[in-house]
Amino acid sequence: MARHGSSTHTSPALCVVGSDYFATRGSLPAVAVHVAESVRELRRRGAFPRHACVNIDVGPAEETLDVLVEGLSANTESDLDEAMTALRALSELAAGANVVEIDGTGPPLFLPRILAVDDNGTPFAGAVGVSIGRIRPMVGARRRARRRHR
Repeated sequence: MARHGSSTHTSPALCVVGSDYFATRGSLPAVAVHVAESVRELRRRGAFPRHACVNIDVGPAEETLDVLVEGLSANTESDLDEAMTALRALSELAAGANVVEIDGTGPPLFLPRILAVDDNGTPFAGAVGVSIGRIRPMVGARRRARRRHR
C-alpha cells in the first residue's frame, strides 16, 4: 500500500537539455546532420576554419557521436588556436542536442567524441563532452529516444 502523499508514477528527472534537442528529437543520426549543417553555416559566416574537413559518424548502438577533424595542425600556436576554435564549436553544437540527467543516475543520450588529427592521422587535440543547456524535467526522454531508433 502506498503511503499518503506518495505516488506510483515515475517523477520527471531533472535534465540538462540542449536547445537543439527538440529539433533533433533525440535521434543521433539527426544530430549528425544538424552538426554538419551547422558547420556549413559557421564556415559560410567565417566562424569555422575553411580548410578543416569534418567527418561525423554515429557510433555503435547510437551511443556516441564520433567527430573527426582533419586539415588542421598543432605546428604553431596560431594553428593550435584554430584547431581549438573548431573543437569548441563542434562540442557546443553536439552538446546542444544532448540530454543528461543531472543526478547522474543514467548515461547521457549520447557522448560526443571529437578529435582533431594531423596529416598522419595522429590525434593532437580533442573534446569529450556531454551537454549544455537549460535544466528541465523530462520523464524518460532518453529511454524513449533510444527505443525509437532501435
